[in-house]
Amino acid sequence: MFKLNLEGIYNFLDWRNYAQTFAPQIKVIHQKLHQDQHLKEKYLGWL
Repeated sequence: MFKLNLEGIYNFLDWRNYAQTFAPQIKVIHQKLHQDQHLKEKYLGWL
């Protein structure tokens, strides 16, 4: 049980590091999508 809890904590820390690393890039992409309507429509078409 304790081992599983430790693994959960490590996974959470890894996720936080991932989010902190990529959040600025995602924010920039998000801003570009708002600025460029054509690019936004193209991106939404991929979803």
